Amino acid sequence: MPPVRFEKQFPEPLRCWIVFAPKQWPGAQGWWLDLAREELVEGRLGPGQGDAATFGRYDLTGVSDVAYLPPVDGLANWWRQELRQRLTEARADPIVQFFPGEELEAGGGIPVLDLTPALLASRLRLLQEVPAGVHCCWPLIPGLTDADKTCRKGLAALARAGVAGVQPLVPSLSATCRRKLGDLTDRRGYRELFHGAAPDVRAFARLAQAHGLASFLDRPACGRSGRVLGNRRIAAHLHLIGELILRTGGSVDESLTYYRAARWADAETLDVEDLARTGNLGLVPQVAEECAAEIREFVAGAESARLRRLEIEYRGAPGVAGTT
Repeated sequence: MPPVRFEKQFPEPLRCWIVFAPKQWPGAQGWWLDLAREELVEGRLGPGQGDAATFGRYDLTGVSDVAYLPPVDGLANWWRQELRQRLTEARADPIVQFFPGEELEAGGGIPVLDLTPALLASRLRLLQEVPAGVHCCWPLIPGLTDADKTCRKGLAALARAGVAGVQPLVPSLSATCRRKLGDLTDRRGYRELFHGAAPDVRAFARLAQAHGLASFLDRPACGRSGRVLGNRRIAAHLHLIGELILRTGGSVDESLTYYRAARWADAETLDVEDLARTGNLGLVPQVAEECAAEIREFVAGAESARLRRLEIEYRGAPGVAGTT
């Protein structure tokens, strides 16, 4: 296998704030979610991947923010743990992906549990054994994992287990994936898989909220402090507003306005909080006045009424059940 190299992408709430994702990866056998690309993957053991000598080569040049470590098979665990440690030392908190039933090995970064294997195998009992406090990702696959009964039972089990949150994802499915997934369902599920409507992420988020479960992972700090961390917190705040505007059917142009300001804050080397306090945000062309107002409120420690309204519109008020 060639050395593992990472490519950069913009951090997004629905992609667990991943900034650096591997271009190639030894992978794990079976079905799993590629969290960085929102794709469903069927991993197979390729030639040479069963040989421990094929692991150990990676390039971390320029990796300085949240990095993604997808799942691996047992033989490669030691290799991923070493890579995890190297990333932590470089202050690039890794998102480390596990499956239900796997031991969450100690180490730096943030463990994220991919529920795909358990859901596709209809083994909801595994959700009762998920470690408390972990963040989970639930793939919404038409005809297979998005049924109302499945979602309700699964979320109830995860809430009893004490997980921190459950993030719904609608992964893109290649034609080959759909054909193979079709063998896992009945005739009705097959029709939904190929011809049904896209699963309703918003409805799932409302149901998760009714169980007291968050829908988004908090952006990792990556060992940062001071100005850089402050800028990233502001960027995360703006990006979440932009994301929720889209998710609640708002204007694409308005959403892009917040995305643009978030990208600027993420890349800015000056102290954005200081710019807000001194009234200089008006000089920044990437920051519209509505975004500048949000930044000033955030810096002042005030709750964002706009974000609060969007969150209620997206996932409902706490304790209010939704439907799927």
